[in-house]
Amino acid sequence: MGNPSSPLFQNIDETPFFEGIGKEAAEKFGTTVKLILIDKENVVVDVVYDEPLTLPTKEYTLPAVVVELIPVSTPEAREEGYRDEKDTTIHFQTAHLESIVGIGDVPKGSIIQVYDRQYDVITTQRSGFMNNINKYMRVECFLKRRTEFLPERRNPDPI
Repeated sequence: MGNPSSPLFQNIDETPFFEGIGKEAAEKFGTTVKLILIDKENVVVDVVYDEPLTLPTKEYTLPAVVVELIPVSTPEAREEGYRDEKDTTIHFQTAHLESIVGIGDVPKGSIIQVYDRQYDVITTQRSGFMNNINKYMRVECFLKRRTEFLPERRNPDPI
């Protein structure tokens, strides 16, 4: 039995079409954010205290879709003082990450600046998989801002 001639069984790569739709939607309806990657290979560490003396970073500006415009806040009053954590989620298009930054996924521990606030990347998740191929269209980033350890402390050039 040979290959069926039906268009349903043809091997058509629709990835560029859907990547174009995702890029256009993120550029028109998304928000411009700043992705700050920490260059871990070039960190100068103090010999005595084993802490970084310099923290080289690379900044990229790219569009993203902010899912939660108002971050979910969980304030807590303790004996040590006031503590607040804010969670938010944003989505990057894989095509933007590959063309602007040169990576396919956002590494954990990066800093993302959204609406003049910096957040730590806690976890990432790949989503938007196409049919039966291992190609994903989006990267979901789960962000957290903690008053105990603000991301601005790690970034050498805060706002």
